[in-house]
Amino acid sequence: MSLIIGLIGQKLSGKDTVANYLVNRYGAVSIASSQLLDETLQVLGLPKSRENETSLAVALRTAFGENILNSANLNRLRNINPKIGLVNGIRRPQELIQSKQEHVRTIYISAPAEARYERYKFRQEKKDDGVLSFEDFLRQDTESPTEKDIVTIGEQAEFMINNASDLQTLYTEIDRIIEQLLA
Repeated sequence: MSLIIGLIGQKLSGKDTVANYLVNRYGAVSIASSQLLDETLQVLGLPKSRENETSLAVALRTAFGENILNSANLNRLRNINPKIGLVNGIRRPQELIQSKQEHVRTIYISAPAEARYERYKFRQEKKDDGVLSFEDFLRQDTESPTEKDIVTIGEQAEFMINNASDLQTLYTEIDRIIEQLLA
């Protein structure tokens, strides 16, 4: 594999938009951190919700170590061996350390809380999307074990994108970063 990129960002900051663009424009293969959790929840017959994903992630990390989800994602990418691979959703300090040790290039995508909340109100990806007040949405950012470290580790990323503008601006910024990474 010639390039692995790790995407870091708070919920609804634009990680999936960036991943989809990289898949469509550059033929990247994207593995979302929530993918393994959602597959496991489906097998267990449990609804796909942020609460269930968080509970499962905490249980797996407690039982098998802080890097278990990141290791699984990197292993999946190694087995596929694409030219460009994406780990969509590095969330913990230990995952960032492991990623850097394994030469994963990191991009932090940020967006204003108000914009993220507007996206949240209309997204229906998870069973519990759109039900939180703005205050509870913000509280998740600082209290949820899967969310609380994201800004801190994002500040340590190699590249940063502020997703506060339009899609074309976001795509231009992604292209600029990819040009650097592939040079």
